[in-house]
Amino acid sequence: MHLEVEQLRALATLAEELNFTRAAQRLGVAQPALSARISRIERRLGRKLVERSTRSVQLTDTGLELLRRAAPMLAELDRQLSRGSSG
Repeated sequence: MHLEVEQLRALATLAEELNFTRAAQRLGVAQPALSARISRIERRLGRKLVERSTRSVQLTDTGLELLRRAAPMLAELDRQLSRGSSG
C-alpha cells in the first residue's frame, strides 16, 4: 500500500493536536480538506484511523500503529529537508 507524505503528515499533525481545526491550521489547509484527507486514507485501508465526536478526536489502534510506523520516516524526511535547505 502506498500513502503520500502529505497523508502521513496529516495523520501525525492530527494525532498531535487531537483537533481537526487546529491541525488544519498548522497544515495550512481548510478543516474540511483535512477531514477528507483522513477519510481517503481510511477508505484506502478499509479501517478507521480516527474516532470522531463533537467533543473529541482519538486515534484508533490502527491509527496509532500507522503513526508509530510513519513517525520515524517523517522525522528522517524533515532532517533531510532541513539539511538540504541549509547548505
